[in-house]
Amino acid sequence: MNVDRRSEPRFETQQRIFVTLIEEPSITLTGLAVEMSGSGMRIFLNRAIPLGALLKVESGNSLILSEVSHCAAHADGFLIGLKLHRLLSNLNEVANLHRRFFPDRRP
Repeated sequence: MNVDRRSEPRFETQQRIFVTLIEEPSITLTGLAVEMSGSGMRIFLNRAIPLGALLKVESGNSLILSEVSHCAAHADGFLIGLKLHRLLSNLNEVANLHRRFFPDRRP
């Protein structure tokens, strides 16, 4: 019998993402988020990312800071597991508030 020991539910998704390596900010990759939970994410990229690498993942109106927990070759790319550290959402609202309270500064 296969028992699911996950502490929180996971949800499948097909969301386009942009991934930037924190230690190599000039490198931005386009990928696909395929599964999400409250503390993790599984993404598909066309290249391997080292374990422990810190990433910035952008999607729509959200920015996620994460760490690579596993990486495995799969089909035409790599499935990469991420441990989520910080999630910033509603970035448009944050930028609007910044402009309202600090009109002379760029966000």
